[in-house]
Amino acid sequence: MRAIRRAAEGWRKPRRGLGVLLVAAFAASTAGACPAALTQLVPDGVVRARLQQRGIRIPLLAGATPELVPELPNRSAIAASIAAIGVTYGAEVLRLLPGGGASCDWTALYNHLRAVSTLQGIEYFSDSRGHYRTLYQRSHAIVGPADRTARPDPVASSVPRHSSLFLEQEDSTFGSNVYQADFRFDGVSIVMQIENLTTMWWGILPLVAEGDFRSVVTITPTDRGLLFYASVAIHAADLDFARERAQTSLGNRLDALEGWMRQRLAEESARHPGSSAVVRDPG
Repeated sequence: MRAIRRAAEGWRKPRRGLGVLLVAAFAASTAGACPAALTQLVPDGVVRARLQQRGIRIPLLAGATPELVPELPNRSAIAASIAAIGVTYGAEVLRLLPGGGASCDWTALYNHLRAVSTLQGIEYFSDSRGHYRTLYQRSHAIVGPADRTARPDPVASSVPRHSSLFLEQEDSTFGSNVYQADFRFDGVSIVMQIENLTTMWWGILPLVAEGDFRSVVTITPTDRGLLFYASVAIHAADLDFARERAQTSLGNRLDALEGWMRQRLAEESARHPGSSAVVRDPG
């Protein structure tokens, strides 16, 4: 566990060392080599066949490390960042999305991920209620953890290697919470990691302590479509009666995030017909 935590901290606070230099060299060599080959990102033929048919969704079991992370430059750090919290409940999805596959307009993709206000009102399927319900009643960027003044979605004109923003979301299950979103661009994909900065409550119970919720989304243009990977995990009391329900609920939330990204891509395509074939420099 200590080794996993050290790897995860490497994601948050990069250190100067051989690993960092290798990642930087890889990114430098692959930047512009876009779209990437799906066969390289998902080398397992069986997994790739499932991905191209209907996509994959699996539960992330207690104490597990994510399995579906594509073969990206910082794959190990992405998986370790989730495993480091000591997973109690979690889920992963891997899907191919149309409308953004061959597009290497990195700035547009980066701004899609940072448009956190557009998450407000998205719906997910509630198994316990048997119908769709709103996932986020409110979602917006804020000045910082100590100042929850709402601010517009940040819009970038280029893509930095690393950036962060703070956001506040009112969740249908966990109430209002503050999160930190970290973004990394490695020349092959854009990665967004979200961590809670406040305790997440389930009714009157403080269910998830600060830092014990973590979610990762990666988007990677490939020769077969936009590869979308997402995982979410929480560290909390392991309750037998709630385990299956929690796994399913977290998986449904990832499906909602996929639907959100599909909608963003569809709207972009409608505004700029034919843009999926455009290759643009990230800077």
